[in-house]
Amino acid sequence: MREIQRPKISTKAKQFTESVIREMTRIAVQYGAVNLAQGFPDFPCPPDLKQAAYEAIETDINQYAITWGDRLFREAIAHKANWYLGFNNKNIVRNSQTLTFMV
Repeated sequence: MREIQRPKISTKAKQFTESVIREMTRIAVQYGAVNLAQGFPDFPCPPDLKQAAYEAIETDINQYAITWGDRLFREAIAHKANWYLGFNNKNIVRNSQTLTFMV
Protein backbone atom coordinates (compact mmCIF):
# COMPACT_ATOMS: atom_id res chain seq x y z
CA MET A 1 0.00 0.00 0.00
CA ARG A 2 1.26 3.45 -0.90
CA GLU A 3 1.82 5.97 1.92
CA ILE A 4 -0.14 9.22 1.68
CA GLN A 5 2.05 12.32 1.74
CA ARG A 6 0.60 14.93 4.05
CA PRO A 7 1.79 18.51 4.26
CA LYS A 8 4.17 19.08 7.16
CA ILE A 9 2.50 22.38 8.04
CA SER A 10 -1.14 23.41 8.06
CA THR A 11 -2.62 25.77 5.49
CA LYS A 12 -3.35 28.28 8.24
CA ALA A 13 0.20 28.12 9.63
CA LYS A 14 1.61 28.76 6.14
CA GLN A 15 -0.05 32.20 6.27
CA PHE A 16 2.09 33.36 9.19
CA THR A 17 4.87 35.74 8.28
CA GLU A 18 8.05 36.84 9.99
CA SER A 19 7.43 38.65 13.28
CA VAL A 20 7.83 42.41 13.31
CA ILE A 21 10.54 42.06 15.97
CA ARG A 22 12.59 39.71 13.80
CA GLU A 23 12.09 41.95 10.77
CA MET A 24 13.23 45.05 12.67
CA THR A 25 16.25 43.13 14.02
CA ARG A 26 17.21 42.05 10.50
CA ILE A 27 16.87 45.63 9.21
CA ALA A 28 18.85 47.05 12.16
CA VAL A 29 21.69 44.61 11.44
CA GLN A 30 21.54 45.45 7.72
CA TYR A 31 21.97 49.18 8.35
CA GLY A 32 24.11 49.03 11.50
CA ALA A 33 21.31 50.69 13.48
CA VAL A 34 20.60 50.60 17.20
CA ASN A 35 18.05 47.83 17.62
CA LEU A 36 15.30 48.80 20.06
CA ALA A 37 13.01 46.01 18.83
CA GLN A 38 14.70 43.15 20.65
CA GLY A 39 16.77 42.89 23.80
CA PHE A 40 20.38 42.15 22.85
CA PRO A 41 22.41 44.20 25.33
CA ASP A 42 26.17 43.80 25.19
CA PHE A 43 26.69 45.28 28.64
CA PRO A 44 25.64 44.40 32.20
CA CYS A 45 22.29 45.66 33.41
CA PRO A 46 22.74 48.74 35.65
CA PRO A 47 21.81 48.11 39.31
CA ASP A 48 19.18 50.89 39.35
CA LEU A 49 17.42 49.29 36.37
CA LYS A 50 17.43 45.93 38.15
CA GLN A 51 15.94 47.62 41.21
CA ALA A 52 13.22 49.30 39.11
CA ALA A 53 12.36 45.93 37.54
CA TYR A 54 12.19 44.31 40.98
CA GLU A 55 9.89 47.07 42.25
CA ALA A 56 7.64 46.74 39.18
CA ILE A 57 7.33 43.01 39.79
CA GLU A 58 6.59 43.53 43.48
CA THR A 59 3.79 46.00 42.66
CA ASP A 60 2.34 43.74 39.93
CA ILE A 61 3.26 45.99 37.01
CA ASN A 62 3.65 42.99 34.76
CA GLN A 63 2.01 43.69 31.41
CA TYR A 64 3.63 44.62 28.14
CA ALA A 65 3.33 48.29 27.32
CA ILE A 66 1.16 49.36 24.42
CA THR A 67 2.85 48.98 21.04
CA TRP A 68 4.43 52.42 20.94
CA GLY A 69 5.61 52.22 24.54
CA ASP A 70 4.95 54.13 27.72
CA ARG A 71 4.64 57.91 27.21
CA LEU A 72 6.89 58.75 30.16
CA PHE A 73 9.54 56.33 28.92
CA ARG A 74 9.46 57.84 25.41
CA GLU A 75 9.81 61.30 26.89
CA ALA A 76 12.71 60.17 29.08
CA ILE A 77 14.50 58.78 26.01
CA ALA A 78 13.94 62.05 24.18
CA HIS A 79 15.25 64.03 27.18
CA LYS A 80 18.37 61.85 27.44
CA ALA A 81 18.98 62.10 23.68
CA ASN A 82 18.79 65.88 23.93
CA TRP A 83 21.28 65.88 26.80
CA TYR A 84 23.63 63.07 25.76
CA LEU A 85 23.74 63.61 22.01
CA GLY A 86 23.53 67.37 22.12
CA PHE A 87 20.27 67.47 20.20
CA ASN A 88 17.88 70.30 20.64
CA ASN A 89 14.15 69.75 21.00
CA LYS A 90 13.54 70.56 17.34
CA ASN A 91 15.52 67.46 16.33
CA ILE A 92 13.35 65.01 18.23
CA VAL A 93 9.74 64.57 17.27
CA ARG A 94 7.56 63.06 19.99
CA ASN A 95 3.96 62.21 19.40
CA SER A 96 1.48 59.80 20.89
CA GLN A 97 2.87 56.82 19.02
CA THR A 98 6.45 57.39 17.95
CA LEU A 99 9.79 58.79 18.89
CA THR A 100 11.68 59.83 15.76
CA PHE A 101 15.24 61.08 15.59
CA MET A 102 15.78 63.45 12.71
CA VAL A 103 19.41 64.01 11.75
